[in-house]
Amino acid sequence: MKELTATPMFGARSTPRSFLLSLVLLCFLTACARGKGEVTARNKTGQTIVEGHLRIGSKVFDLSGLGAGESRAFPFQSAECSPCEYQLSLTLANHYQAIQSIGSIRGGMDYHDSLLIEKDVLSLESSQNPNGNNNLTYKGSQSKKLKFFR
Repeated sequence: MKELTATPMFGARSTPRSFLLSLVLLCFLTACARGKGEVTARNKTGQTIVEGHLRIGSKVFDLSGLGAGESRAFPFQSAECSPCEYQLSLTLANHYQAIQSIGSIRGGMDYHDSLLIEKDVLSLESSQNPNGNNNLTYKGSQSKKLKFFR
């Protein structure tokens, strides 16, 4: 009988150092697959939103019935994004409609955002930090023209 011996491919060896490197890489990759957020949509149009949706990745949140001056908060998982935008579509009580996208969301980050929907502007105030790291926070803002049509 012949004895079979296994030889590593490409000269790779399993050492404590390579094991540790693999473990660190695995932890990094799983951290990128996490992340959560909450966005608060504030209606400052002066009209009730009779029909509206906010899409973040594959999730769709209902803005219908959001009165003038009211706000609504929506939790989401940023792990689903690589990257995603906030996509807004709405119809006001006066039958005017608008569609607009803003921002950039990516996995591995936690978000605490605010969307301000005004008569002619959609604004985003964003506060984000790497998942689980509250000591490092990034803040930013962005505005886009909001064009209504009938």
